[in-house]
Amino acid sequence: MNGSEWLQAHQGDIDQIIAGETEQARLAQRLLPAYPVPEQMRFVSSDRFDYEAGTVDDETRVDIERFEEKVSIPKLQIDDPNPARALVAVRHAAQKLARKHDERVFRKGIADEIVEADGIADEILKAGGKLQFHRLVDVKAVNGSLGEGLIPSVASALAVLDDEGYRTGYAIVASNSIWTELHRRGDGSSTIPIDAVKALIDDGPVYRSSVLENGGALLLSLAEGRIDRVVAEAPRLAFITQGKDMRRFDLYERFVPRLRETMSAVLLRAKPRDEA
Repeated sequence: MNGSEWLQAHQGDIDQIIAGETEQARLAQRLLPAYPVPEQMRFVSSDRFDYEAGTVDDETRVDIERFEEKVSIPKLQIDDPNPARALVAVRHAAQKLARKHDERVFRKGIADEIVEADGIADEILKAGGKLQFHRLVDVKAVNGSLGEGLIPSVASALAVLDDEGYRTGYAIVASNSIWTELHRRGDGSSTIPIDAVKALIDDGPVYRSSVLENGGALLLSLAEGRIDRVVAEAPRLAFITQGKDMRRFDLYERFVPRLRETMSAVLLRAKPRDEA
C-alpha cells in the first residue's frame, strides 16, 4: 500500500486524532477565537487599534504562516491492517504542531512583542508619544515566595488594564516556573497564592504553558476579538513521498495570530531572586 492509499483508508481515524490533540494540547484553541478565511488567502489586514490616533489599521498586511511537522511511517506499518502503530506517529506530530501553534500565539505573538515595545517605551514617552503596549510588570518575592509576589503584581496589572477600559474576560497564561510558584505557600501563609490571584481576576482561568519563558506570565483581557487567530487551513495530514522502506507525510496548518488590541495584554516578569 502506498502512502496516499493508506491516508485515504484511515482518514477518519487520522482526522479524529488530529482534532483531539488540537482540542486538548493547544491552549490557544480554548482561549482565542478562530477567524476562518479561504485557503487561497496569503495575507490579511492587521486590524490593530492605534491608541494614539483612535483608529483601526486596515492597511498593514500580515502574512498567513505555514507550520508543519514531518511524519515518517515505516512501510511495514503502512501495510499492517491494524493502523495503531502508525497512528502513534501522527499523534505525536499533532502534539508538536500544537506546541508550535501556542508558541507562535503566546510567546512570539504577545510576550515577545510586549518585551520589544518595552525596550523603546522610554524614547516614545520622552518624545511625547503614547504607548501602544503596557510596560512590563515586575514580580518580586514576598515572604520568600514569588507566588505571593504575584498577588500585588497581578493587582497592578489589572489596574493598568482597567485604565484602558479592559475590565472583563480575564485569563492568565503562566510559565512553568510561575505555575509552580503559584502553588507554593509563602513563609507563614496558610493558603497558596493561586487562590488569591484567581479571586483578583474574578475567578477567571489560570493556565500553565511551557511555551512562555520561565519567570513570565501573561494577563489577558479576552473579549470582542481583541486577540484572534486567522485560520486559512486547519491541521491536516498530507502524503509527500515514499522510499523503499518509509512513507513520509506532512502534518501542517496555515494561520496567523493577531494582537488587535495591544493594551488588552500585560506581561508580568519575575526578577531573579538575587535582584528581587
